[in-house]
Amino acid sequence: MKILIVDSDIEHNRVISIHLKKSGFDVVESETGKIGWRSVQSEKPDIVLIDCTLSDSSGSALLYKIRGKKRLRKVAVILFATNSDEDSQVRALDSGADDFMLKPFSPRLLEARVNALIRRLHLIFDNADLANRGSNGRDLSKGWSVEYGDVRINAESHKLFLKGLRADVSPTEFNILYFFMHNPDVAFTREQILKEVWGDNIVVEPRTVDQHIRRIRATFKIYGCSNIIVTVRGVGYMFEQLN
Repeated sequence: MKILIVDSDIEHNRVISIHLKKSGFDVVESETGKIGWRSVQSEKPDIVLIDCTLSDSSGSALLYKIRGKKRLRKVAVILFATNSDEDSQVRALDSGADDFMLKPFSPRLLEARVNALIRRLHLIFDNADLANRGSNGRDLSKGWSVEYGDVRINAESHKLFLKGLRADVSPTEFNILYFFMHNPDVAFTREQILKEVWGDNIVVEPRTVDQHIRRIRATFKIYGCSNIIVTVRGVGYMFEQLN
């Protein structure tokens, strides 16, 4: 698992790099947004850690570049900042970040967040039942894992298709969709969704779920698909199976 750190704080960059390397990760360091962007393209990292305040640009600008390239949509991104209010964190998640952390944080906490993100990235392979057969009985070894109406998810390639067209979503959004589509017509609370998709021992605000659901709905709207993740008042959300 390769991790790219983009942080102009050289000392902070070094500390977390050493810790992650000791934990067995392949780590690449960049000190500016410009170098970081080149590294994203050349090093092909699985996860990118970006400080919101870089010496030559903002971390959000780099995030936009990553999310703007279809071939990089599977790259997971964690943003971190020294000072940030709730609205800024929500905007970061809305822009495509998979997680957000406030500095200062311990390398141990960062590693826990990274491991949680890895579990989300590999959610579809971690559950033996889901990895072998989807809830609709489709054999995953033959390709499509879930298909309802105009929505198709390929478990092996991590690809989403809407009305036959490839649709780009972040790794977290893909895993949320995968979770819901394997549990149709069941209402889940935000806390249950956090536990199933983000994993245990990770502190994530329930509002984070709302932001990702909103982005999934926006993607469906772009492709003219019905809103299949519905709000259940007083509970949370449910994947409404298409007939």
